[in-house]
Amino acid sequence: MKKQFLISVLILSSITLLADNNLRLKKSNDKPKEEIKEVKNIIKLNLGQVGNNGAVGLSYEKMLNKSVSASLSIFGKYNSATIGSKSTEKTSGVGFMPEVRFYALPDYSAPRGLYLSAFYNYYSETYEVKRTDIFSSFEETGSVKSTFNAVGATIGWMFRIKSSFVIDLSVGPAFESIDSPSLYDIKSSNGSVIRTEQSPNSSSSRLTGIFRFSLGYAF
Repeated sequence: MKKQFLISVLILSSITLLADNNLRLKKSNDKPKEEIKEVKNIIKLNLGQVGNNGAVGLSYEKMLNKSVSASLSIFGKYNSATIGSKSTEKTSGVGFMPEVRFYALPDYSAPRGLYLSAFYNYYSETYEVKRTDIFSSFEETGSVKSTFNAVGATIGWMFRIKSSFVIDLSVGPAFESIDSPSLYDIKSSNGSVIRTEQSPNSSSSRLTGIFRFSLGYAF
């Protein structure tokens, strides 16, 4: 938690410095070097979303007026790994995140510049394991499902390049709850329970840090 907090502070400081630099440049020029056209929609690829188990997704943001927008993100995750010649582990997940943003700088061609946001994040993840004895062809399988719910707020900066290409960075706190069984069953091929094993997740509630990095196109 301390490490996540320090990372969030460093990122937030960087965003603040960038924002201050942009405002200084804006004030020092009577005429902007490039005209920023008005846009109402943004499609973004969420490349980094710490606090969402590494899931990657797409989001659509719509301006409701000159300073407020609403967005919806859909994301997913799939990992598969073979351990030796006997075990295969798979992790798959899907989720969504509605978000409302307020762009705080007046007359700054929003969606652009400093913003504050509030969001709700839902994510469901399934872990599956399959093991085979190569000598007896005996097979055992197991799976467990975990759900993640989070509410939080962020402060961020939206960069617009050539009016249409965007870079979106944000950080903030979130309260996350995890609902997951502590144990799950390992079954044989005929469906009988052989034993139980520890789940990769456990039920808990915590305050965590959120960092998001997205690239997109505005139109």
